[in-house]
Amino acid sequence: MLAKIAHHTRQVALNVAVRPMLNAKYRRYATIKTLTYDAIRGTARITAVLAGETREDEIHLTRLEIQSQGDDTYLVVHSVTASRPWIEALANDYLVDRPIKLPPALAALL
Repeated sequence: MLAKIAHHTRQVALNVAVRPMLNAKYRRYATIKTLTYDAIRGTARITAVLAGETREDEIHLTRLEIQSQGDDTYLVVHSVTASRPWIEALANDYLVDRPIKLPPALAALL
């Protein structure tokens, strides 16, 4: 029970910290409405509204892992699905299997 509470608290803290960071970095492209990360399953779900659009789109990071190399921490997405085929194709071309270095403050939450 305690482990479940700790896991939930960590997820909430991570989601609260990451969404504003991503919105600041990618506001030219989209506004992230929700972000849910599940460390146990190694998945994440993002709901976003693309710039100039009104419809929400979903992106599912269906298999991801956190890797440490020395003092650095990386997120590696291995599999993605999306509500629009072109978003999924773009993610597969530019996101899948490309390590993304995480800021130290974010890595500390993982």
